[in-house]
Amino acid sequence: MKRLITFALLICLLLTITPISASASQEADLSELITYDQPDNWDDYVIDSDPMQISDEEFFGVWDKELEKWTSKPYFRYDEFPDMLPVKEAVMEGDYARAKDELLIYYQSVAPDRSEAQATHPGKVKRMSSLALEKNMYYVNAMNGSIINFFNVDNEFKEHRIDVLAAFSQKTVVGIEQTRGFVINSIDKFNTEAEIYARESQYAPRLELIVNGMPVVYTATKDAMVQGGIYGENNFGSDEIMYVRESGTYQNFNENTKRAYVAFDISNLKSTDIVSGATLILTGRNASGTGEKELGVYCLFDMS
Repeated sequence: MKRLITFALLICLLLTITPISASASQEADLSELITYDQPDNWDDYVIDSDPMQISDEEFFGVWDKELEKWTSKPYFRYDEFPDMLPVKEAVMEGDYARAKDELLIYYQSVAPDRSEAQATHPGKVKRMSSLALEKNMYYVNAMNGSIINFFNVDNEFKEHRIDVLAAFSQKTVVGIEQTRGFVINSIDKFNTEAEIYARESQYAPRLELIVNGMPVVYTATKDAMVQGGIYGENNFGSDEIMYVRESGTYQNFNENTKRAYVAFDISNLKSTDIVSGATLILTGRNASGTGEKELGVYCLFDMS
């Protein structure tokens, strides 16, 4: 065994110190190792990352009404998933545009068991992360911070009080960070949009802390709405309304992605201060008028 180990170490040493210069003949030898046959019309092929590299017919299948059978087998086992019936019906009618819409609705509604296994009595941030994973497979798991709570908005503008005490660690935040920031995003990817009043309005976001047993109220010093896609460079900082919506497509974000950022100046807090309560106060609604819409609150790192 010792001889084998010594031999292996010797080979590794030789490989690290022996310079390799590929001559023309060596390059030719290496090229022979390539086993695929490159077609003549290689440039006409779509790239692997192109989501349209297969046709709708290949993906969804082709149903022959006269023969009453699949002439092109679909990728999906429709009959094993009853909730995919609307997709199957659209395909059988040859309406692939509707099939795509129905498929999106199907996956938006899927909430598989994706909860994280946690130790006994985990902290709130861990519990919120697990709960978010259970709620919807489209949960966005990182916003330069951690998700710390959820809240619902309905069709009317109302004041919402959200517990954010998990964002105020006595060891890493109080008396150390100059600002405390939050991101508000949509938990689902349905085509609905929430509205949150910004600091430029009469219903500016507020942060209510209980410091050394006494209430202290902060008004937002920074806020912004960011939007993806072609609007990524736009500045919405002076708007009175911030919009909240997640992309309704397979992408992580696009021009329909809208998130609200809010920050508070907490530089007056000292390391000796005890923060025993923290409430984020927002005024908002579901502007789409479809009833309750669930939003998530993320804790941001220092934004100073």
